[in-house]
Amino acid sequence: MGNKPSISIIIPALNEESQICKSVESALTTPKQKTSIVEVIVVDGGSTDGTVKNARKCGARVLHQNTVRGRAAQMNLGASQSHGDVFLFLHADSQLPSDYLSQVHQTLSTSVPNHHILGAFRLSIDSSDPQLQLNPIQIQLLKLIQFGSNCRTRFSKMAYGDQALFLHRTTFRLLNGFPEIPLLEDVRLVRNARRHGVEISLANSFVTTSARRWNTLGIIQTTILNQVIILADLLRIPPNTLRNWYRGAYKRALIKREKHRFKN
Repeated sequence: MGNKPSISIIIPALNEESQICKSVESALTTPKQKTSIVEVIVVDGGSTDGTVKNARKCGARVLHQNTVRGRAAQMNLGASQSHGDVFLFLHADSQLPSDYLSQVHQTLSTSVPNHHILGAFRLSIDSSDPQLQLNPIQIQLLKLIQFGSNCRTRFSKMAYGDQALFLHRTTFRLLNGFPEIPLLEDVRLVRNARRHGVEISLANSFVTTSARRWNTLGIIQTTILNQVIILADLLRIPPNTLRNWYRGAYKRALIKREKHRFKN
C-alpha cells in the first residue's frame, strides 16, 4: 500500500440545498496530488428543493436513489457506482478537513497482509452558525459532547457516521456494505467491522459537522435520545420502531418550537 489510493467521497442527501455545496467543496478544494484521484458523488434520496442543482453546480456527480428509502441505500448505491479504491462517506451537513487525503492514506496504511482498517475523523461540532442562536452554555455543552465523542472512538473503538467513515473497497465488500435499515446503519457497520476483526482507527484531523440536529431537539435531549436509541438497538428493538421514536421526537420538538414562535 505504498501508493495513495484513489478515493470516492459519497454524500447521501435529502433536501440539503443550503448545506450540500459546503460539503462538496470541502472534498474538492484540497490541493491536487498526482497520486490521488478524487471523485465526489452525491446520492439524492428524492429532494424537492435545489439539492441536486446545487450539487452539480459545485462539481459533484449526482445519482438518484428513489426506489429504496434511507441513507444506507443511498450510500450503498454510491459505492456500487464509484471508481475509487477507497470509500469515504460524508454527511451532507459536514465538511472535511483540508488535509483529509493525507489523513485517509496515513490511517489506512498497513504493512500487514490482509489487514483491514475502518477509519474515522475526530469530530468537531460547528456552533458558529448565527441562525442557530446558541447561547454560551449551549456552546460549552456541545464542546463537551464533542470531547466525549472523540474519547469514545479512541477508547471504545466505536465511531459514528458523522465522523466521516472511510475504508478500502475490499473492506466494504467484506462487510457487505451498510445494512439497509432506516436508522443506525453506521453503528451496525462498525459493529460488523469489529466482529470481522477490522481495526477501527481514528485520524488526527477533524471533520466539522453542523450543530443543527442538537439545536432542534435540545442538546441534552438529543444526547439522551441518541443513547436510548443505541441501547434499544442492542436490546433488538426493530429498526422501524426506532425510526418512529426518533422521528416522533423531532416532530414534537418542531411543533413545540413553531407554537413558541407563534406566541412570540
